[in-house]
Amino acid sequence: MISVENRINGLHNLTLSWLPEGEVEYKVAKGSKIKSGGVLFQTKHRDVLDSYDLSKLLKIARDKVANTVLRLEGEHVQEGDLLAEYTTRIGLHTRAVKSDTAGIVSLARIDQGFVDIVGEQRVSEVVSQMDGEILDVSDTSGITVSTQAVDISYSASNNLEISSELHSEFVIGELAMVKDGLSVYSKNDLEDDYSYRIVYAGSFAYPEFLEELHRRRAMVVIVGSLNFETLLHAKLPVIVLDGFGHTSIDDLKVRALSLHTHRTVAIRKKTTLLHGRAIDLLSPNGKLISLSTVKRTDSKHVYYEPELREGMIVRSADPSTFGLIGEVVSTTEDGVYAQIRSDGGDNFLLPVQSLYIIR
Repeated sequence: MISVENRINGLHNLTLSWLPEGEVEYKVAKGSKIKSGGVLFQTKHRDVLDSYDLSKLLKIARDKVANTVLRLEGEHVQEGDLLAEYTTRIGLHTRAVKSDTAGIVSLARIDQGFVDIVGEQRVSEVVSQMDGEILDVSDTSGITVSTQAVDISYSASNNLEISSELHSEFVIGELAMVKDGLSVYSKNDLEDDYSYRIVYAGSFAYPEFLEELHRRRAMVVIVGSLNFETLLHAKLPVIVLDGFGHTSIDDLKVRALSLHTHRTVAIRKKTTLLHGRAIDLLSPNGKLISLSTVKRTDSKHVYYEPELREGMIVRSADPSTFGLIGEVVSTTEDGVYAQIRSDGGDNFLLPVQSLYIIR
């Protein structure tokens, strides 16, 4: 069992570069301000339904991949159709890659060793879920936005480079949670479709569960912990928050993600140990946290506790009421104490720092 240091960094500025796929008509200009709900651009594009790293699957160098492809750009294929084939030098063994889905062949990334299966062309209007300023708009480099974010560090990732918007620096999508994110889930807990969404899938995930999320078109899956082999062989982009094996999960990270459900998150594709290993929760603007709740626990890291609101359900860790579950009725003006009403109707005045948000 391996775990990593957990960290949530406070509110900071983020420059976000985004190059949408397809034919794009921008509805904003350089220097303009954007608000949540404003239209950013309209695009004609094809969704990436599946991706195949032929270099890895056929165990050959990338510069040899193009010669193995048996399909043409724009050709329609069905599930089970042969995409590529490679015969070893001595001719005794043949490796083949078949399509797992029906769609249209795209060879846009063949130089990188990938064949993608895409859907029919569709027209979409993309609406901003963040506030910010447009720093640049370009047909070649896309849209650059200055916004605010809270970032959550993570332990490991795989396949981020194959996620949608293939030429963008970031993966950008709406955050979805499977249930409350605190348990291990099955396919019966899933929604029918996760298109354009980044999904937090629970405290641990088995290979079959990731396959199901892939079939339901999740852009990226975030999971608390995972077996290393599962991460290595995942077909879709996967992020591991806290480590490998059945390790304990930092519930503060899960709470932060839960508070950002249905809002936009961004994940940098190219990561190193010192740069980019974080999930950015975009443009909270006080809805996720307020600066008054940011707390420094040491000289290097900034953590935060979500702001309590009336109607939240919380659990007490105070020695006098340990384990008590109740509803937030109000908080004191200085934010130090909260009035909690238990299921039995009793009222308690408890320190905010002793309360854990359930929902």
